[in-house]
Amino acid sequence: MLRRLINDLVKKRGSEDISQRLATAEVSYQRGAELAVAGDFDKAIEHLQEAVRQRPDYLEACLGLGDALLSVRRFASAAEAYRVALSLQPELSEVHMNLGTALEGCGEYDAAIEAFQKALALRPNYPGAWSNLGFTLQEAGRLDEAISCFRRALSYRPVFLKAHSNLLFALCHYYRVDPKDVYAEHVRWATL
Repeated sequence: MLRRLINDLVKKRGSEDISQRLATAEVSYQRGAELAVAGDFDKAIEHLQEAVRQRPDYLEACLGLGDALLSVRRFASAAEAYRVALSLQPELSEVHMNLGTALEGCGEYDAAIEAFQKALALRPNYPGAWSNLGFTLQEAGRLDEAISCFRRALSYRPVFLKAHSNLLFALCHYYRVDPKDVYAEHVRWATL
């Protein structure tokens, strides 16, 4: 009888601990998200880390943590948070793109290119991923591929200033481009 009472108490306490951990994780996540929106990324990171510590499978907290870390240019830590998120749900194209951005920030161009390509495999018409892939290829010195990616991004979103700016930069620095084409692209930019 006493053993059963102890087992029941342990089960009840265990479920209370789990419920408490879930509630604490949710509160930490909500507070972290609010702080991130307010631009207080250092405090947001603390709360989001606590949410993930309390509940390692909390996808939204992992994503929020990655985004906050990316905002303060803590690229390696952001990449780790995105990898955790992808281990929970690998079919999120935006997370692959954000992972690529974090890896590019670390100077890991090959890994970043792979992450952007995964994002595009999941969502081929993703202009942000095309633009970021182009930028990373440009950083890696692969200007012909970069130009192609920027053009692809603009085919999906014609008024995409970041992609257009990067395209113009790549065109100006690529020796195989006819100056007339560079001029035509500048004229097109001016009409946006």
